[in-house]
Order: sequence, then structure tokens, then C-alpha cells
Amino acid sequence: MKKISINNIFRRSWDTFTQDWKIFLSAGLIISIVAFLTELKFDSSSFYTASEFFIKLIGGLLSVFLSLGLIRMILNRIRGKKIALRNLFENISLKLYFSFLIVGIVYAIIIGFGFIALIIPGLILMSGLYMTQYLVADEKAKVMESFSKSWKLTKGNRWRIFFFLILIGIISIIGALTLVGMIVVIPFISIASTYLYNDIVSGGEVRAHEEVTSEDKEGENE
Repeated sequence: MKKISINNIFRRSWDTFTQDWKIFLSAGLIISIVAFLTELKFDSSSFYTASEFFIKLIGGLLSVFLSLGLIRMILNRIRGKKIALRNLFENISLKLYFSFLIVGIVYAIIIGFGFIALIIPGLILMSGLYMTQYLVADEKAKVMESFSKSWKLTKGNRWRIFFFLILIGIISIIGALTLVGMIVVIPFISIASTYLYNDIVSGGEVRAHEEVTSEDKEGENE
């Protein structure tokens, strides 16, 4: 089992971000605006109105779509393919979207129960199952398959993944202080998380040169 290097992941993530900063900042802006609109309330009541609930629901579903698109765009980028902002919205089928959504919901439920039981099981589950949505986005893994495969892939790296999650959590808190900060932080932590996944599943840079799908090749030839 290859041991991941957190320092190396953050270094490469920053290099990737700065090389395509216009695209990533634009993606961060779009995602931040959707998140901001989702949190809007039109009155001081502690209850959501029907219209507010509807906006929140649509915003949440759209945020999931954008998260999926961002992961797939970053995967293409770190594997040697040129990217454009439109890639954020491309090649996402309903089946893939709902698999990604369901996996995210199940992951949150499992982690929640883990923390209710005891803190340590929650931490272990959070780290061991962190690859689930990335496996769906990348390999179109089925729901149960993504959980079992994530658990196997993360063996030997779970405490490193936990430390990584602590770091990106701190970065997210800092970024959340301002909208401008989130525009930078959202794509950066997505890049870092995707590098983490890529390194774990295949040694990162090896796969970057070996794996380009036939669909991607056709896109380059157009």
C-alpha cells in the first residue's frame, strides 16, 4: 500500500490551481453563488416558507451537480487533459448524478451514526469511506461497490486521510469568513481531495499518463 504524502498533495494542488486559476476561480464563483442563494431567507422567522424550502432544495441539488462536475473536471486536468469551464456541466448523466447523490447521503448517514456511537468509529468511517463519491465520479461505481472499494483502498492511509480532512476543514473555515475566500477555497480543496483520491487509487502521476478515456480522446480530436 503506497503511503500518501499530504505535503506533496497540497504542493501539486496549488500548482494546478495557479496554472488554471481563471477556470478554477470561475468555478468557485459559480458554486459560491449557488451556495449563497441556497442560504437566503426572506423573513426573520426561524421556519422556512414553501418558496424558501423549494429554493433550498433546488440549490442543494444543483450544488451536488456542480460538485460532481468539478471532480470530473479536476480528474481530467490532473491526468493531463486540457480543461475549460464548460467541463463543469458536461457528460453527467442522470444515472451518474443520482448515484453520486445517493452515495453522498448514505456516507453522511453512516458517519453520523458513527459519531453518535463513539467518536473514534466515526473518525475511522469518515476516513475509510472518503473515496466513495470519487469512485462514482471517476469509475461510475455502483453505490455499494463504492463503499466496499473505498474501505479497501484507504487501508493503511486512514489516519493520513483524517489529518488531511482536518487541514482542509481549517482551510474551509478560514475561507468561509469571506465570499472571496470561498471562491478560492472551494476549487483548491476540491483539487487537493481529487489528488488524494488519484494518488490512492493508482499512484497519482502514473495514472495521469496512462489513463485517458476514449471519450476524452475523441474530444481532443474535435
